[in-house]
Amino acid sequence: MSTPQSGFRAPPAGFGGPPVSHTEKLSRVLAICQGMNAERDLSSLLDFVARQSADLLGADRASIFLLDRPNNELWSKVALGSEETMRFDARLGIVGAAVMSGEASNVTDAAGDPRFYAAVDARSG
Repeated sequence: MSTPQSGFRAPPAGFGGPPVSHTEKLSRVLAICQGMNAERDLSSLLDFVARQSADLLGADRASIFLLDRPNNELWSKVALGSEETMRFDARLGIVGAAVMSGEASNVTDAAGDPRFYAAVDARSG
């Protein structure tokens, strides 16, 4: 699916910082949804969703992979703000395993996971 290149970013409130109320979390999600609803360009929308998701979760980057069913491929932008895309077999990598199984996967050490597909990591950073 959608990346900041480098540098330290402080995690959002509630992730290692002071507790954030349920109302504040919902307020952030609502603001993201409103921003998504306002965006009409797919490229800009994918950038927006990736940036906001990474920020909301306190991640240093995010990628969004889309499934091209007719070609059985996953595709993603190489980096946030870039128009360059990468494509690969939808059965490969951690994201491919999630797509094929239909189940989310929370991986703390991607490179140590046996499903890790290094070619994707090399292109996406």
